[in-house]
Amino acid sequence: GKASMPINSGVMEAAFSRADLNDDGLLTRSEAQRLAAFSERFDALDVNRDSSLDLEEFAAGFALAH
Repeated sequence: GKASMPINSGVMEAAFSRADLNDDGLLTRSEAQRLAAFSERFDALDVNRDSSLDLEEFAAGFALAH
């Protein structure tokens, strides 16, 4: 596949932490609503269908959004 632009993991992790209100390492749908790019892509990014985004799933969405 084509090379994706490297993302700044510090920026990504800071955004994840800001959205992760209860600091459990997962973004629920309501937490993801705080980030416009994620609220509309939540179902597509939630690849394991556990109704939350872990950092890996978030990273995939972050890469698409930036």
